[in-house]
Amino acid sequence: MDAIVDWIRKAASAIIDSILQALSQILEWFWQLVTFLPKLLWEYIGDAVVTYIEEIPVPSWMQNSSSLGSVITPEMAYFMQGFALSEGLAIIGSALLLRFLVRRIPIIG
Repeated sequence: MDAIVDWIRKAASAIIDSILQALSQILEWFWQLVTFLPKLLWEYIGDAVVTYIEEIPVPSWMQNSSSLGSVITPEMAYFMQGFALSEGLAIIGSALLLRFLVRRIPIIG
């Protein structure tokens, strides 16, 4: 009789272990799904925003960029040079480019 009880315990233990292992795998899959969906959604939203921004037409005053030189008066040029606007814009542009590139590195960004 003890042999039958031991056999039933071993069989029940094996069944319970296999069920727990299956539940563990299901929960792991579900967790991966839950952590992946926000990333996928963020990617789709970003693509939609970029597509929308690309569809905005360029203003007519910006298409003719050669006329922008005549808009800046000598007084404006004097103050722009005094405030080092050209160097400041170059620094800001390079900082934005560097931030963009660093965010593309998977470990850091």
